[in-house]
Amino acid sequence: MPDVDIPNEVASRSFINQTGNIAATVLFTPSAAGLFRLSVYINGSPVVSSVTVTFTWTDDVGAQSLALGFGGSFLQDVAMLRVASGSISVSASQSGGTTYSLFVTVEQL
Repeated sequence: MPDVDIPNEVASRSFINQTGNIAATVLFTPSAAGLFRLSVYINGSPVVSSVTVTFTWTDDVGAQSLALGFGGSFLQDVAMLRVASGSISVSASQSGGTTYSLFVTVEQL
């Protein structure tokens, strides 16, 4: 039987009923380099007018960031990243005064 690696959830964070920006928040600090999958879900009431969620980390080349822009009643996205050192962090900025909730899960692959 082949050796099968199953993704392991290493962190999960919820930011409920946000009405402003979310300051940079560490999601996970790996003990060794590796590949990680981020699952993101955001919803708003009545709709998310404009929210940008930014992830930061350090790979083998250097500091990296990924900005995901959202607008609508709910949105989802998945991203993969290689972390060589340091932490995976998230922040969010919004305009339009909408109340929104952000859910993020980090899995080690």
